[in-house]
Amino acid sequence: MSQALTALVSIVMVTQTAVADETPPPIKVADVHAVVGDWIVLRADTEGKVVRWKAVTPGIKIAPPELGLRDPKVALATCCKPGVYRVHAVTAKGDVPSEIVEFKVTVEGDGPTPVPSVPPGPIPPVPPDPTDPLTRKIRDALAADPGTPAQKREWAGALGGFYAAMAKHVEGYKDATVGELLSDYRVAIPSVLPADAIKGTRAVAGQEVAAVAGDDAERKIDAATKAKLVDLFTRLAAAMRVEASR
Repeated sequence: MSQALTALVSIVMVTQTAVADETPPPIKVADVHAVVGDWIVLRADTEGKVVRWKAVTPGIKIAPPELGLRDPKVALATCCKPGVYRVHAVTAKGDVPSEIVEFKVTVEGDGPTPVPSVPPGPIPPVPPDPTDPLTRKIRDALAADPGTPAQKREWAGALGGFYAAMAKHVEGYKDATVGELLSDYRVAIPSVLPADAIKGTRAVAGQEVAAVAGDDAERKIDAATKAKLVDLFTRLAAAMRVEASR
């Protein structure tokens, strides 16, 4: 084989390898259903290492990527009004971007309850305090935190949505460590509440999470611990919603 032909074959082989390496990675995102006020988990199925998200329909807010969740293919979003929202997702492999995929986030909610047009009657009794110890801890901490009742109801509702999203997020964990869980938990909080909002309540909830997760950052979260964490985040969400509705 002549030197010129050898060089030509080498160029062709290199070009074919480069083309193979530059194949755009596939990406899939399922449609999502949520409730007004909840933090919504957006999750992509792709070989790309990082996914970027963009809201197409106004009204849905996606947490910025610099929050640094453990899984770069996951993002949190929230929405304050019912509706169907279009969102785009894209990833890349090397320098080659994937196609932009579009999916829908359907947010449900009834809005404010109308005031019935009936003559006023006797004031109904205040419902009894909850007997669940976790709900009692949250209520006591929230009562001691500074802020107006309206502010604390709003903050409790936002935190309840965040804990509901964390329950779904943890369900998707595979081979995650305790350190990665706590990192996800801590970096996402600033996007939910002001830094000085209901700090005592957040501390109580954080202690509950630490009690279940433990303090060994390198320990893998096994199936039993994951189930306990999902249950805890679900109960924290419920407790916060109880306080938000008071």
